[in-house]
Amino acid sequence: MTPLLPPEDMYQLTSTPVKPEWLLKATQVKVECGDDFEPIFNHTMLIKTPLMQFPLTNHSTPDIEVTIKLGKPRGSGYLWDVYEAIVYNPDTGDSLEVVVKYTLPFTFEGLKYHDDWLCDDQTLEGIAIDAIETEHRMYTKDLLELQGKDIPIHYGTFADQRKKAFCMILEDVGDPIGNLPAMWNIDEADKIRIKEIFESIHKLNILHWTVERDNVCKREKDGAIRVIDFHRAARTDSALDLAWEQHEAEINVGLATWIMYADFVEDFHEAAAKIKNNAEQDNASVEPDQSNKRKRKHSDAKL
Repeated sequence: MTPLLPPEDMYQLTSTPVKPEWLLKATQVKVECGDDFEPIFNHTMLIKTPLMQFPLTNHSTPDIEVTIKLGKPRGSGYLWDVYEAIVYNPDTGDSLEVVVKYTLPFTFEGLKYHDDWLCDDQTLEGIAIDAIETEHRMYTKDLLELQGKDIPIHYGTFADQRKKAFCMILEDVGDPIGNLPAMWNIDEADKIRIKEIFESIHKLNILHWTVERDNVCKREKDGAIRVIDFHRAARTDSALDLAWEQHEAEINVGLATWIMYADFVEDFHEAAAKIKNNAEQDNASVEPDQSNKRKRKHSDAKL
């Protein structure tokens, strides 16, 4: 079967990303290994187990199964293995080239990198499932409006009934810019674009929490830039935390210089105080003007 490529307009910066209806209706997926499939490290795969649409619910409609055929590996982290893939509907012949993230929570290795994840009475497998649920929520709720513009299009998350295996189907957004020989080789326009993407994320009061070059991808096809990997993301009301992470993102692309966190905090509070003072002065100048207008209106009424 020759896979159908995504339509060109899928890659345009639109407010409503294009999502194939046949894929959105899928209630379960079957994972297969393609001819060029190569397993990543020692992670085993529950190929024979159908994965159901996540969150797991009792569907009132008949099951619609699509097939994922995994291809070459794209990379691996402490939570997900990432593969090139084709997802297709055997009944209709519809297909789409995508990226599939696959994981078995019991193989989670996150504490090697982030020991702050460990909570009392929580297993490593439980931490992994929480991280998966966080990423799913970011794509489908908190950052939904950024899909197809600043973050990849999310086509669905699937899991087996016991939550022993998960996969997430995403738009192919190319390779991480962190793979480039030197960060300073990034085009100036791309640096500005990366800065703007993190601004969009932070305007929604979301902290990415892993602002690294490996989590920014560029697609060779059209030069589109996207930020990926939201399994540690979190909502916050702290303007300081959002500003600091924005500063980190700009440092990573050479648009800002590194300073001590304590100095940044001091500068942040000074700037906030200045903004508040200016706003108070503006309000003070407006009030007399409004009062004069009311007096003139009252005088005119007497005449």
